Amino acid sequence: MTMAKNNNRSEQNSLRNEQNNSSNRFSNEQNNSSNRFSNEQNNSSNRFSNEQNNSSNRFSNEQNSSSNNNQKSSQAKKNRNELSD
Repeated sequence: MTMAKNNNRSEQNSLRNEQNNSSNRFSNEQNNSSNRFSNEQNNSSNRFSNEQNNSSNRFSNEQNSSSNNNQKSSQAKKNRNELSD
């Protein structure tokens, strides 16, 4: 009788373990899927942000370059005027 009880208990434990393993696999698959989606969203958002920053930086650099060229031109005119005086 004791051996039969132990076998039954062992079978129940095995069944519980299989159910837990199945549940854990499903949960892991759900988490992995959710994480992949979240990562894709973050990557997309980061790419967009980087593109915006790059565009803004290019514009700022162009403005600075234009301003520097204007300053050089003004200084050159000033220097020519001083030489002609």
